[in-house]
Amino acid sequence: MTGPLNQPDIWTDAVASYEAFAEPLTRQFARIALNMAGCVQRGERILDVAAGTGALTLEAAADGARVLGTDFSAGMVQRLSARCAKGARQRLLAPYPFDGLPAA
Repeated sequence: MTGPLNQPDIWTDAVASYEAFAEPLTRQFARIALNMAGCVQRGERILDVAAGTGALTLEAAADGARVLGTDFSAGMVQRLSARCAKGARQRLLAPYPFDGLPAA
């Protein structure tokens, strides 16, 4: 897929705006998705692909899950890393196209 929204730099340039305007909406959907998936158990492992600034990643981590967040935008990954709780063990993947994630 090609197009302007499939360009990582567009999203890197929009990190602050995305966090301020889109994330309040995506956080609501993240909470609904986690609730629909069932109770997130402490220590459960979750992969958040297209994590953006971290709506689902941070909600799941607050529930005690071990979350791996990734995004194809370096700016989104950097912002999510900065928002992780102090002392939290972070393992954020470097930005990769979603069809090119390295094997875990």
